[in-house]
Amino acid sequence: MFNLLEELDELKQIGVYDEATIFFTADHGEQFLEHGRTSHPSQCYDEQLRVPLIIKDKDCKVRKVEEIVSLLDIAPTIIEFAGINKKIKTFYGQSLYPLLNPQKNKKYEEKPVISFTTH
Repeated sequence: MFNLLEELDELKQIGVYDEATIFFTADHGEQFLEHGRTSHPSQCYDEQLRVPLIIKDKDCKVRKVEEIVSLLDIAPTIIEFAGINKKIKTFYGQSLYPLLNPQKNKKYEEKPVISFTTH
């Protein structure tokens, strides 16, 4: 079974934690008895739409991003953090790097985020 704390400890033990960039996220949120239900039924409540995204990077200051972003933004963000400067045409999202490093003179263009469900 995956244990996040053990994995982070392993990175520290082998001496790469301080320089590592780590992304922690999920594909959806959960509801725990909100609206009388548990898990993630076919409804678009805030509890399912708000997904954690935690990025640990040596160059980023700790901050909470208030802008509404999309899961589609995660892949372009990872690509930019990896130092790949090519725009990938098949990505619909945009890098979140400008939100995390506002002093870098890049701009994040806030766009509508659409969520839906089907029965």
